[in-house]
Amino acid sequence: MDYSRVNLDLVKNGEIYAVVAQPLFQEFAKCAEMLDTILRGGTVPFDNIMPAPLVTKDKVADYIAINDTVDKGMANVK
Repeated sequence: MDYSRVNLDLVKNGEIYAVVAQPLFQEFAKCAEMLDTILRGGTVPFDNIMPAPLVTKDKVADYIAINDTVDKGMANVK
């Protein structure tokens, strides 16, 4: 379900066909946005569908690059 480095390696090596690129950052951002709306007296729809593409071998490099970016950013966190 997640595009962790381990799962992407499985796709890259042909051990599994694909993983779902669950939009984790976008999900958390949407939750914060919806909570803000609710706390201000608004309402939010029950379903909040977000894209979650399948990552197959032809797209795996794009998601490995995302992991690389996150790893570089985390190197500065103490």
